[in-house]
Amino acid sequence: MKAALITGINKLEITDVPVPVIPEKGVLVKMQSAAVCGTDVKMLANGHRDLSLPRVPGHEGCGVVVESLNDAFKPGDAVAVYPGIFCGKCENCLKGHTARCESIGIYGFNKDGIFREFVPFTESEIPSLVPVSSGSVSNELSLSEPLACCISGYRKVPVKNGAALIVGAGSAGSIFAALLAAEGFKKIVIADRDAKRLKTQVPVCGEVIEADAVSLENVLTQNGCECPFDLIVPCCPEGLNWPFWNFMNKGGAAILFSGNTGNITNRAIDANEVHYRELVLAGSYGCNMDDFKDAVEMIEQGKIDLSFLAPQAASLDELPAAIEKVKNGIVKKVVIDRF
Repeated sequence: MKAALITGINKLEITDVPVPVIPEKGVLVKMQSAAVCGTDVKMLANGHRDLSLPRVPGHEGCGVVVESLNDAFKPGDAVAVYPGIFCGKCENCLKGHTARCESIGIYGFNKDGIFREFVPFTESEIPSLVPVSSGSVSNELSLSEPLACCISGYRKVPVKNGAALIVGAGSAGSIFAALLAAEGFKKIVIADRDAKRLKTQVPVCGEVIEADAVSLENVLTQNGCECPFDLIVPCCPEGLNWPFWNFMNKGGAAILFSGNTGNITNRAIDANEVHYRELVLAGSYGCNMDDFKDAVEMIEQGKIDLSFLAPQAASLDELPAAIEKVKNGIVKKVVIDRF
């Protein structure tokens, strides 16, 4: 079978490997769709703190069980793959915070991922598989993981309606905007420095503003957006590297949804503004299993409209070219659906 393999910085090859043997009390899944994430693009170019090499990348996708030695699944069952391998026993897991598991493993980072035709799951990894109730897999269902990350961030703040500002119109920012629209936010503004990103694959619910972190404050004012936001979500590096608190309503929240790149450090936050206006700052990285299950359900039941992303389909052989397309902003999302 074919598999993608990262062997070093900017070194990705499509290679032939043996079909894996089904683990004892495990299952073997044939992948049907696996989406390219912005993190895949960045870690190929720059590495990642959780990446160990060589590594089969990929952590967003779904497939069908073809062999099973575990009562949890039978051949023919459709499953979505939660990106983490969690113990289920530590204090964080018992509280539902599986993304904070003391022994967390991540597919495509420190555990071989899903950009390959067949993926084995051991008995301890079975909890990472979520049944797809419809029994069939769609390319849109492979977007469950990025949607789950947005759900996880949204659940960390008390703000549940009003006006929101999304900084960054990549796939994550666009999905977050669609989530807020589904949750009933009345005003959603999406800002990005790239005008091309704002014209395509953006949910119709959002107003768009062309600006980067340096100019965002002035551009918001010039566009009549001085009115306070109840929620601000940075979905790109440096997304909060501006005096965002000046544009927040009392009791508003900001989600630290995207980390910075390189040695960039955000400007000092005005602690007095946070204190007197009772602002909430919440960090969010990854997603918990409950978030992932809810994301699968939202997509399956049509509770969120992600059709605007129109992910481009490609074969595994085309993965290197697909990553370049995402990197260069030609498309926001590519789904590998031919292995």
